[in-house]
Amino acid sequence: MLQRAVILDRDGTIIEDRHYLKDPHGVELIPNAVEGLKRMREKGFLLFVLSNQSGVGRGLITSDQFWAVHKRVCEVLQAEKVEIDEFAFCFHRPEDECGCRKPKTDLVRKEWKGQAIDWKNSYVVGDSPCDIELADALGGKGLLVLSGKGGKTRISHPAYPAFADLLAVAVSL
Repeated sequence: MLQRAVILDRDGTIIEDRHYLKDPHGVELIPNAVEGLKRMREKGFLLFVLSNQSGVGRGLITSDQFWAVHKRVCEVLQAEKVEIDEFAFCFHRPEDECGCRKPKTDLVRKEWKGQAIDWKNSYVVGDSPCDIELADALGGKGLLVLSGKGGKTRISHPAYPAFADLLAVAVSL
């Protein structure tokens, strides 16, 4: 049986986008993120978080700062009993043209625990064009959240299916 998945962006989708967040105390969940993630899980989706984090590659935040923020994100989600199957990050700058920076697919799992992922019936959710473009590259469906940079993305890309937040996304799945 193929697994269905939701790939989620982190900043602006699950947590407030603080622009190169380096202080763990700045981690704040976006309203309705927890409920949305829980509903996605209840509907049988695997949950993956893929995030471009070029602040590390640009030298704007240190690796230690990044990992301290990530640890805090995990603590906050665990306190809310939200289970993320896996996190993956690209630290490269856009000009590095690596294969792991969204919308490229090198960080995306092709299978999970020995079972293939059904990308045709899976989703990529985020607040920027690269998230929707990743869905296109995988053959899945891209959904825009209007949190984070999503409002600006909606203006420049009005054809993207858009939702107020992760709860609205989860209800639609």
